[in-house]
Amino acid sequence: MVWVAIIGCIALAIMGVFYRPLNNDLSEQAPNTIDEKASSLETSSSFLDVLKNLALFLSGFFIIIGLISALFASEFLSRNTVTERLSQSLITQTNTLENNIIIIDGGSYAHRAIDGQALETLLKRRGFNVTVFQSSLPGANHFERARLLESLLGRLASEKEVGKRRIVFLREAHSGYDTYPLNQVRDINDRVVGYAEPLSSWRQLKAMDLVSEESLTEPQKEAAKVLKKATAINMLGLGRLREPVLTKDLKPYPGYNPISKNRKPVTPATLDKANKFVENHILGPNAATGAPSSRAKKRWSWSQSGVSPKVDTLKEQLVDIELAYLPITTNTRDLRYFNSYCRDPKAACLFIDQDYADLLKSFDDDSYWTDPNHLSKKGADSYTTWLSGKIISQAGLVK
Repeated sequence: MVWVAIIGCIALAIMGVFYRPLNNDLSEQAPNTIDEKASSLETSSSFLDVLKNLALFLSGFFIIIGLISALFASEFLSRNTVTERLSQSLITQTNTLENNIIIIDGGSYAHRAIDGQALETLLKRRGFNVTVFQSSLPGANHFERARLLESLLGRLASEKEVGKRRIVFLREAHSGYDTYPLNQVRDINDRVVGYAEPLSSWRQLKAMDLVSEESLTEPQKEAAKVLKKATAINMLGLGRLREPVLTKDLKPYPGYNPISKNRKPVTPATLDKANKFVENHILGPNAATGAPSSRAKKRWSWSQSGVSPKVDTLKEQLVDIELAYLPITTNTRDLRYFNSYCRDPKAACLFIDQDYADLLKSFDDDSYWTDPNHLSKKGADSYTTWLSGKIISQAGLVK
């Protein structure tokens, strides 16, 4: 966009050089020359007016072209966001690819529960050479994470030997992200500003048009205005002023990512409630059966337009198997939603089974948790070990 700015400045400079205020003070001119001077100045004034109008037109034209170009050029728009720079870090991992590729998609649950480096090591010990891409982003909704996946999948598609590799896509199914397009957009904070960029924001607002207004709370209705303000902040290049607070919680390569603040203890009562819910409502006699619940279907009502057409196309070309999963959590709403989601015959899931229930029971004290929804390093180590076994049994990795 530099050339647009340069041309606009040249046009303004032309106006500044050629446009001069006319000297209309003719009182001291000799009487016999007043008419000649006036005629000359009128001619000069007409010529300068043409130049002035031309310069104004050119400067306005190129400024408008520059704004339009900025609005639709995703490379320009996303370069000031956290997501864009994290994607560049992920892409460096594509320099060395193993026979199996695992892409971990998700929000903060996944970001705090899965140690990508440990997952690679565990699978290699079992004879499977694996490259893990940990593309989870804490607090990022589907649209914001899609911008990261577009870069990663696009790079993988350019690899000559990618067709010979087994690609497994792990998608976190989450009750909040799946049922509300602007999930986590509440006010102007570091999270919202860090991820907001025009293309994903436009997609989120478009999806909001498909959501029944009657189903939205007042804060959810205000979220669209918040998103527009955050996007404007990034377009002006001011977003980086707020990034240190967000980026210190992000690590754009495989490994455990701890929460640096706001730790909340997990009480025995919370753990007992979650265990009983799994036993009674998912595995036990009161377990729900049949078609997915209406809440599980809500996402489909607004995602028909596609979270990211590019991601959908690339996944269809590259991904051999997609598995939905839910990291260990005490949140019964998320447990209920995931169980309902997986009752859809089209869904391939790492189900909440007896193994999952036993693992949840083993997380029996506060040392496994950072808060009721996020795991500590100790919890992540246990969950990652459990996950490696599930991947081996269900993902069809090649040796």
